Amino acid sequence: MIVSAFAGVCYLRRNKRFVTREAGNLTLFASTLKALGHPLRFSATCHLLDGERSVGELLELLNASQPNFSQQMVSLKRAGIVETRRDAGRVFYQICRSDAGTLASKICRPWRGWFGK
Repeated sequence: MIVSAFAGVCYLRRNKRFVTREAGNLTLFASTLKALGHPLRFSATCHLLDGERSVGELLELLNASQPNFSQQMVSLKRAGIVETRRDAGRVFYQICRSDAGTLASKICRPWRGWFGK
């Protein structure tokens, strides 16, 4: 019997079929990876690991056009990775799921130097 695990979510049985203890966790993990799969979404998430940032800050850091940035952030929002907060007409983004933040930090760590601070 071969046993393989990602955060205790799945194991391989003798009949070589994957069986999930919590199928929703694997789906959530896969959808999180998919959401981080675009370069702009990936780098925006890396910048958000340091905490909340305004749209203006992120646009400057990412050197992205506002329409493209908006479209990509909507994808992260739909995936439940980021949330927004409005204050005096400004919009701020922050990571809202700790598991997504943990995953993003592990993926982003080797790339941090590429994105600057």
